[in-house]
Amino acid sequence: MNKYVIKKIDYKDYKYLVIGLDISSLDEYIFEVEKDLRNKCGGKSAMILFDLLLCNGLNNRFFKIRFDGEKLNIQKIEYIEKMDKEVRNVTFDYIKNNSISLEKSALTKAQKFLYKKGHYLKTKITVNA
Repeated sequence: MNKYVIKKIDYKDYKYLVIGLDISSLDEYIFEVEKDLRNKCGGKSAMILFDLLLCNGLNNRFFKIRFDGEKLNIQKIEYIEKMDKEVRNVTFDYIKNNSISLEKSALTKAQKFLYKKGHYLKTKITVNA
């Protein structure tokens, strides 16, 4: 199983959303992400958004990193405290539609239950960017 998926979003300053698909930390697959972004971005720079919900849970979920066309500038990674519902829905829909397991994620049992029932976005994480 892949550790991540890259979705084109063209949302505000972000060109792509990288969704972590398991509890693996970003440093375990960062080089693979860079390789995939080189193909997708065609050597152009882009702001990349990372959703690490399954790895980090609700805390420290979103990060942004500038991709220079070749590499991610990991030294300037920025935590994003609040994110629009439209972006959170991309992850929700992907996990729901692709039967991604939440069992080995950083989510609590209650959060997993709500997420599976589709009520997750109506709970604690009502935040905006």
